[in-house]
Amino acid sequence: MNYKELIIELLKPVKDTRILKLIYEFVKGITGM
Repeated sequence: MNYKELIIELLKPVKDTRILKLIYEFVKGITGM
């Protein structure tokens, strides 16, 4: 399991799309994708 899959598993309970988008942008910034 790579870190992206791990993050997805951790975020499955999160229903607030604003939070998901913030985390997505944060991870995208870290990974440079």
